[in-house]
Amino acid sequence: MTEVLSLRGISHAFGGRGREGAVWALRDVDLTVAGGETVGVVGESGSGKSTLGLVAAGLVRPTAGEVRFEGRPLDPARLSGRVQMVFQDPVSSLDPRMTVEEILLEPLAALGRGRREEWRERAVALLERVGLGREHLPRRPGQFSGGQCQRIAIARAMITRPPCVILDEPTSSLDVIVQARVLHLLEDLKEEFGTAYVFISHNLAVVEAVADRIVVLYRGRVVESGPTSAILAAPLHPYTRALAAAVLDVDSWRRREAPTPPAGETAASPTVPPPEHGCAYAPRCPLAVDACRTAVPALVPTRDGRRVACHVLAPAASEIRTV
Repeated sequence: MTEVLSLRGISHAFGGRGREGAVWALRDVDLTVAGGETVGVVGESGSGKSTLGLVAAGLVRPTAGEVRFEGRPLDPARLSGRVQMVFQDPVSSLDPRMTVEEILLEPLAALGRGRREEWRERAVALLERVGLGREHLPRRPGQFSGGQCQRIAIARAMITRPPCVILDEPTSSLDVIVQARVLHLLEDLKEEFGTAYVFISHNLAVVEAVADRIVVLYRGRVVESGPTSAILAAPLHPYTRALAAAVLDVDSWRRREAPTPPAGETAASPTVPPPEHGCAYAPRCPLAVDACRTAVPALVPTRDGRRVACHVLAPAASEIRTV
């Protein structure tokens, strides 16, 4: 598959002057997405997921690193709707003063191609695709439920038929049944348009339902990445294990079986300040050794197609083979 989006060595800091006093949201992150592929980005609040999404969409310029779109350096001024974003809060992401018709036609008007009549018919067709209809065009966001607003937001993102869409927690504010419907909708639209997704979530169960590959972030660094099936079958990094142990199945409403994390480790552990040096997860990790507190672990490739950053597990992980 052709690579659509590529992020290399991405770091981003907020505040401070240079490195002094800066808060680093991302540190040396790599991410690639091929056409028609869904890459899930997973981590708890504060892991840097949303910042990564904004960088990928060209809405934030990273402090360091390069973003490439379709093989060229990403230039926000020239994207012309080719990278779209769906935000976490479906209600606040839509202008309450605009009608649904105005919301959907705005991206097409920005491109300036075609006629308004053609745009309107495309909008109606896409509305019907997301379970709404022509009668909803004159209404405003305040007249819809949260799930309906998210469907409108998805239609807005897809109306230019972009090669890539960044989805930042698109189902987190929805109830479980609506979550499942939105996930199925996204899968159908991906198959229809061949769109690549970057799907950001704190919930591994949601990502499992849609992602081909997973990137796990902790305090701005990638701790594990690889095929979804491999990571969820046997998570390697202690943090990934903690996330997997708290998964709730979106479709069945049953807590699915997941590997039990090491004693004392949970995904909801109290926030612990990261160390100045070494692995950021070391203060929470029951497996930590001296090296974890002095050196940042490198992402080591395994033989089953993933990468893991762990001083303790990486040597053994490099020998893992696909069964």
